[in-house]
Amino acid sequence: MPQVKIHMAEGLAAEEKKMLVDDIRKVIPEVLKVPEYIGQVMLYETDKFSRSIHESRSKDFIFVEITLYAGRGRALKEELMRAIITILQHYTGVAGEDINCVMYELTRDNYCGGTSHGYTGKH
Repeated sequence: MPQVKIHMAEGLAAEEKKMLVDDIRKVIPEVLKVPEYIGQVMLYETDKFSRSIHESRSKDFIFVEITLYAGRGRALKEELMRAIITILQHYTGVAGEDINCVMYELTRDNYCGGTSHGYTGKH
């Protein structure tokens, strides 16, 4: 179930984007101790002129949304955020203070579909 959405400015080559999302995809099961087939990473890009932030901040800022099931401790969630930020810094060169992460925690009854469920989602 864990899903990571990355909102960032355009600029990486296609191969770099693939490596970035693949590296983040690999860190999900490593940190969260879930089967390796669970988790998704999505990258959304915009041009720098379609982004608004205070002039003291970089137009290259990155916003990360992580959705996962509730119940994990703060230390584990911080470990996941640090791992994702490290990967993003490696590929983009964006400073840590310009990478913001938010976590959304759901109960299992508020998520439908995917391979981690025992039903097909048919109604």
